[in-house]
Amino acid sequence: MGYKSKEEQREYQRNWLQKRRNSWIASKGSKCERCGKEDLPFEVDHIDRNSKVDHKVWSWSKERRELELSKCQLLCQLCHWSKTAEENSGLTYNHGTSTAYQYGCRCVECVLEKKRINSLRY
Repeated sequence: MGYKSKEEQREYQRNWLQKRRNSWIASKGSKCERCGKEDLPFEVDHIDRNSKVDHKVWSWSKERRELELSKCQLLCQLCHWSKTAEENSGLTYNHGTSTAYQYGCRCVECVLEKKRINSLRY
C-alpha cells in the first residue's frame, strides 16, 4: 500500500501499534493489577525486570509478542512509578552520569552531564 507522504505512513503505523496495545490492555481487564483502579493511563510493566528482552513489543510477531507480554502486568502510571522507585531504591549509580539523572539523581554533576548529553543530540 502506497502512502502520499511519510507522515501519512507514520500515522498509520502509530494507529496500528496503538490498536495492538489497546487490545492487550482490554484483554487484561483495563484495571491496574496493583491498586485495582480502572480507566487510567495504563503502562505495561515487566514483573521481573531481569526477564525483560525489550519494551518495544507491539510490532513483533504475535508469538514473540505474547511470550514477552506473558512476563508483564498492567499498572496505572502511579503504581508503575512507585514499583520502579522501589526496585531502584537499592541501586547505586555513579554521580555525574546521565544514568544517575535518569534514575532520579538531581545533584549538580548529574544535571550538568544530562545537559551536556542533550546538547550533543541536537
